[in-house]
Amino acid sequence: MLTFSPVASAAHAAAVRGVDVVPFAWVAGVVRSETRYRAALQSAERAGSITAADAADRRETSAALVRAAVDAASDHVWAHGVRAVVVLEAGNHADAGTLHASGVPYVRPLETVAGGYVARGDSGAAVAFDSIADAVAHAAGPVAPVILPGENADAVAAVLAIRADAAAGRRVSLAELARAQSAAIRADGDAAHDRAVARIAGMRAAINAELARD
Repeated sequence: MLTFSPVASAAHAAAVRGVDVVPFAWVAGVVRSETRYRAALQSAERAGSITAADAADRRETSAALVRAAVDAASDHVWAHGVRAVVVLEAGNHADAGTLHASGVPYVRPLETVAGGYVARGDSGAAVAFDSIADAVAHAAGPVAPVILPGENADAVAAVLAIRADAAAGRRVSLAELARAQSAAIRADGDAAHDRAVARIAGMRAAINAELARD
């Protein structure tokens, strides 16, 4: 029986439609090797040991190896309308960059705020979420709806549209923090309000700085 790591287990339990969750552990050997290779390649290019064109060719070869590893670890290649999303645990920031450079969607824990997640599709910027389901859905991006026997196509499309709207509206959700700070504001007045605003601003700045590194 296959076992999932904590974040991958949460992503799998969320059961986002059209997504095949791939725990990072299943592809770690290849991805970490290519992370080291890409770092060495960057150093060689800066030192002038290889040309920019040669470096670009080698990066594409590296990216193809990562994509092949993810394909081998998932069922999405054989299933119509299903996307593979690699789910990392904390501490794999460099490997997340390798996945993105290889065109592989991923989700990882947010380092600056407990309980948050960073999601990035095969293109576009990294985005923060407070829901693992929303993070996985964002990483997967638009997928062709899978219509099962007996299902109504319009009903499936409506559900997917609602999920997309929810994901788009919760990109950096600090709802729990806001509720807690609202209580403090009512109790302590203007001084608490100023502290709450500063705390939220600091948290948003920390999240934005982390996302900028992806």
